Order: sequence, then C-alpha cells, then structure tokens
Amino acid sequence: GQAGDSYGAPELCGAGIAFKLAQALIGEKALEMLDYAAVATVADVVPLVNENRYIVKRGLEILNSGTRPCFKALLDAAEFDSDINESTLGFVIGPRLNAAGRVGSAEDALRLLLSEDENETKALAQRLCEYNLKRQDTEKLILEAAEKEIIENAHIRNYKVIVVSGEDWDDGVIGICAARLAEKYKRPAIIFTGTDILKGSGRSVEGIDLFALLESAKDILVQFGGHKMAAGMSVKKENVEKLREHLSHVITEYYDQKLLFPSITYDAKAQLSEITEDFCKRLELLSPCGNANPEVSLRIDKCTMGSMRRIGSLKNHLKLYLQDDTARVNAVAFGFEKHNGDYFEFESGTVIIRPELNVWQGVASVNAQVLNIKEKEMLSPRRKAEILTAMFYSRLNIKKTGLAKVNYVEESEELSYMISQWADEDITGTLILCDHPEYAAGCLKVISEEAPRFDTSFLRLVHAECGYNACVFGLETESLDLKAYKRVVFYDMLNSGYADMISEKAPWLEIYALKCQRDLFDTIFEEYLRIDRNNLGEAYKAICSNEGAFRSRCEYIKETSYAKGVAMPLIAVALDVFEELGFINIEQKTEFRLTVNRDAPKRKLEESTFYNNSTKCIMSRNVK
Repeated sequence: GQAGDSYGAPELCGAGIAFKLAQALIGEKALEMLDYAAVATVADVVPLVNENRYIVKRGLEILNSGTRPCFKALLDAAEFDSDINESTLGFVIGPRLNAAGRVGSAEDALRLLLSEDENETKALAQRLCEYNLKRQDTEKLILEAAEKEIIENAHIRNYKVIVVSGEDWDDGVIGICAARLAEKYKRPAIIFTGTDILKGSGRSVEGIDLFALLESAKDILVQFGGHKMAAGMSVKKENVEKLREHLSHVITEYYDQKLLFPSITYDAKAQLSEITEDFCKRLELLSPCGNANPEVSLRIDKCTMGSMRRIGSLKNHLKLYLQDDTARVNAVAFGFEKHNGDYFEFESGTVIIRPELNVWQGVASVNAQVLNIKEKEMLSPRRKAEILTAMFYSRLNIKKTGLAKVNYVEESEELSYMISQWADEDITGTLILCDHPEYAAGCLKVISEEAPRFDTSFLRLVHAECGYNACVFGLETESLDLKAYKRVVFYDMLNSGYADMISEKAPWLEIYALKCQRDLFDTIFEEYLRIDRNNLGEAYKAICSNEGAFRSRCEYIKETSYAKGVAMPLIAVALDVFEELGFINIEQKTEFRLTVNRDAPKRKLEESTFYNNSTKCIMSRNVK
C-alpha cells in the first residue's frame, strides 16, 4: 500500500488488487473469479494472512468444485489428478504459468487463462508445460555453470556473498537460480548475465537486507531496485569483482555471522503419541498455509529412528520410522541430505516434523514429514571406540608423500586456544578431524567449552559445501569435500600419510596437528593389538561371506563385524592386506563394493607391505 493507506489488507498481490477493483465494479459476480486471484496470490508468495488467506481458501473451493477449462487443461497436461490445494497452485500451476514469461511468451499464458475452447486450452497448456521443462533445463545448466565458478574460484572459502556471472545466461531464470544458491549456501546470492553492462538478480537469507547491501554499493552499481529479500541490479563487467569484495566486507563487518548458519523454527514441543488422526484433522482447519502462515511444525525430543530406505527417482528422499518414549510413527524426509545431521548415524536427538494425515484406499493413517534433525547430545567416543579404532587403523595404509606441511602444536591447551580464536573470528573455515577414541573425548571437551558452535558428527561432514566449523570423528575419506575450508586440525596421533592425502586433495589448506603421546594407543583397547595370521584368517573368512555393495566402507566393516563376531579394527586391517594381495577387489565411488577373487594365486601374508608395516607399527608401539 501507499503511505497513509488505511486499508486493512495491504498484502494483496497485483491480481488481488485487480479482484478488489472487479468487486467494486461488478459486485458479487467478481467472486466467481476468485480462482484466478488464488493462483496469483500463492504464485506471488505474498503473506497468506487476512484477506489473502480468504482469497486462496475460497479460490480452492471453486477450483475443486468445477475447475475452469484453462486450469483443468494445465493440470491434465501436468498429469495431475489429485485434490487441488495450495501446494498445487504453488508447485504445479504457478510455475507453468510463470515459465511462459521466462523462456517463451507471456501472451501464451494470458491466452490460456482467457480461453474457453477445449482444443485451444489443451494446446496452450501443453506449450506451457514444455516451457516449464525448458525453464528447468535452463535453470540446471546455469546452476551447473555457477557452481563450477563458485568451486573453482573458492567463493565460499573467501567471501560471505555469492556473486557469479555468465555471458549468455537467460535473464528470465537467473532469479530462480540465485534463490537456489542462497538456499544451498545460506548466504546472499547474485547472478549476472550479459557482456558489458551486466543485468543481475539477487536473493538473500533471513536477517540480511539485500536492498541495504546494494545501497551501500550504489557507487559500484549502474542501477538497482528491490527489497530486503530480492532485488534486481546492473553493473559494469569490470566491477563484478569489486562488488563481490565490497558486499562480503559489509556482511563481515556489520552483520552477525550467525545469520549465515542454518536454523529452523517450530511451533511447539510434542510427543509422538499426541499426533493422532483427530489432531491432524484439526490442523487441516488452519489451511491454506503459505508465506507468513506456515504449516504447523513440532519438535520431538529424545527421538530415535530406523528402517531408513531411500526413495524417489534420484534416491534423495527417505522413508523411515520415528520413535520416542510414547509412540512410533511412519515418516518421510524429503531432500534429507540438506538437513543438519546424518540420518544413518543418528542415535538419539531432536527431530522437527510436520504432522500429516495420509488416506490410502479409504484408510487414514498418521504420518510425519521430517523437516530437520539434530543430535541433542554430544557423541560418545567410548561407545564408538571400536569403529573409531578401525578407522584409525585404516589410515595406516595411506602412502606417505611428504606433501603436507604440518604445524605441530605441543600442548592441547595451546591448540584449544587456537580453536577458540578461529571460532570467534568466523563460523566457517575450520575442520577438526579425530579418530582416536581417547583423544576424541578430549576433543569434545574442548569444543563444548571453547567452541560450542562447532558442528560435531560421526563419519560424515554435514553441510560441507558451506564450510561450517565442524569436528568429524572417523571421517570417511571417500566422501571428503574440503573446497570451503581454510584449515584442518588433526586432534589425535597423526599418520603423516593421512595429512599428505588431505594436502593433495586440498593444497590451499593450513594443516595443524597435536603432538601426541605415541604409546597411548597401545594402552587402550589392547584386544585390538593382536594382528597375526590366525586373526587375519578369521577376518578373511568373514569378508568372503559378505560380498556386495554397501553404503560405505565403514558400513561394511560394522555389518561384517556384527554378523561374524570379528573385531572391527581387525576387519579394517584385513581389507587393506587382502586387497593388496589381490584376494579381494574393492571399488569406492558412490558406494563401497567388495568382490572376492577366488581364483587368486596363493601368496604369503609377508608379501603384503601393509601387513608388515602395520604389524611392526602396532607391535613396536610407535605410531608415526
């Protein structure tokens, strides 16, 4: 609304204003056109409160009672045959109408909306679906090129804002792409296109005013306009780098860095037993939901999960169950890899869910959509001791190259202080690695006291693309991604080959390591020190009985150990020894795959360099 406007619903979108004008001109007859206004209200992502909520609610009733020919044709072309709700407007109808103006002609969308002819609406709807597919393909190509620039030029490591450009990127799609980048990297993103005077579109994250940022750079920009969360602008090509540096400086100096950290809100704490069929039906009374009127989300504490199964064409969603002290509920986690924890290693913690009521063949059942997860308690290194020791042993076979320049720190107190200083300076850039169970306990203590905002995880680095300060115990190196990090700290007894491997993957890293007591490993878990031919023979039998594909090397070690009763560290050593001797074949790409070479010629254990080195290393009590 304009200054001084006293109208009670200033959140109306353009179509909403057009509806109010029609209402003033033709009265009650205008209500028949609420389905048009409803689609636009959701597609424009205006606050779904007050009159906007009424428009969408009544518009949905009209759409479901007898869909207008243009919308029916569009839904048929999209192969949609369910009940129409606000999600249908936002994710099926809206994108296809918008795609016409982005990659085709907006007149096609207008003609569809005005047409009453079945053949014409069918043809136009099909054209809009094709536009949408083209828009998706264009978006994918731009994002791939933008990601390549971000990675190759270390933007996440060096800047607090994303500014990328491409000469021939479609200016109708760059806004969507900027939103995708801002969502992924949790920082403002601007994408430019053109050759001389570049046209740009930007999106921000909650708490960082994009318009104010651009205003601070008005001397660099040719022109700009927009609001807190989205803006358009133009800049001379030679000033793109200057703009990136300026905006990053402003964010670093004047904004709380916590705004760049992932967070999630919820409406109330609950127990799973409270999520009943009646409760879900009452929640439906709050719909339609959307911007400023989100669906109810609940926090479930002391929650566990199980029966994880990947679903979807890209296998990027999970089906699972959730369980707390009161009940068990079936659940689904869409895009689970974007969440703040590792589902497959999740033991117990906090889960944020959205209750849902599913109806299948007339039978209703309660379901939960998992929005995010977070381990509530710190990891227990003692409980993870066996697999941590196995991962520690696995490092012993990494070849030493002398590539790494390691800065050794004499005292743990000194390293603790350094970690606290890095944490105070920035929420990103520092990664702590630790495999040794005894040192892991001390490492956790340091983090809880000196750097509580460090993420802690087991085996995998969560949100690696954002470079958040983190500590990972038993990191699986096949999934290692250090592009966003400035430094790595080894908080245990470092095998120098491990540091060499890290340095080879990421030569820009500063590497620090704690000088440790070399004999400490032998005073703990002494049952894992016996590596002889009898024990390795048992491990080989266990390995031979468990061929196939597994999620990771760690998963294979754990599963084989549980099934055959062989210690995990022994299996870890056996994998390296028998692969070196040619008795087994291991492939590690997107998964860990093991096959047994039963035709391999007989060889002595002593022919394995790793067997000789690991035996000497362990028996001499001198880990280097």
